[in-house]
Amino acid sequence: MYLNSASDMKKRLNILIVEDQYFLAEDLAYQLSSHDIIGPYDKGEDVLANEQDVDLALLDIDLKGDVDGIQVAEWLNRKKTVPVIFITRIADDSKIYERVEGLGFPRFYLSKPFTPNELKIAMSNALQAMGEDVKDADTESVPDITLQNGKVLIRTHHGLEILDIEEDVLYVEANGENSHIITASGAELIVTSYLKVLLKRIAALSDCILRVHRSYAVNILKIGSIRDSKRNQTREKTIVLRGLKNKEIPLSQGYRKDLLDRFSKL
Repeated sequence: MYLNSASDMKKRLNILIVEDQYFLAEDLAYQLSSHDIIGPYDKGEDVLANEQDVDLALLDIDLKGDVDGIQVAEWLNRKKTVPVIFITRIADDSKIYERVEGLGFPRFYLSKPFTPNELKIAMSNALQAMGEDVKDADTESVPDITLQNGKVLIRTHHGLEILDIEEDVLYVEANGENSHIITASGAELIVTSYLKVLLKRIAALSDCILRVHRSYAVNILKIGSIRDSKRNQTREKTIVLRGLKNKEIPLSQGYRKDLLDRFSKL
């Protein structure tokens, strides 16, 4: 799944890659080969020694030498705004957020190992920050999510939360420009994002969250039953989730087939 200038972007970009794992650096350069690649470099010092016009940067945090990826990002943003996609290890995340919290340029994250689809999403978010047109990109606000193996690190109104999508999430409810994630522990996490946009981000990691109504998406692994609505004069169905007896999620006719197709019926 590669990004192509003809289908995904209107113009070629100057993309800087700084990554000290040789094969990963070469793979990134190949996946983004429809653009003008600067590097790949394996040391931050090499970037600082070569003044170049950079539109977008993919930077590993932990580099060889004395200059790390965050220092490179700060140097790039001295004269103009350059969106940065930081490439991290999962163990680095908390330290990274502490260091970059106050930086004044658009920044996004990829946790190793990542898939081509996760790279595509990070690129899409960075390009939206630049004002570029991206195929199938939504104009609504994009949630600050770092995709990890089996989990997401997501910024909510109360700070950073780590969620196991399949285990922790019961359902997601739209509320205007926000989405409310209800977890198995009973917590309600508020994310600044339209439901449609949030679900696209989550879909890159897990296919267990399925939209069932214009205002709701549920974790299909948590469904206990599908019942007739209590409003007897309608043919609507409702979803009851295991561990959540006092909440029925409406199942709209337009989403019913997609949901039922996910189950084997006896």
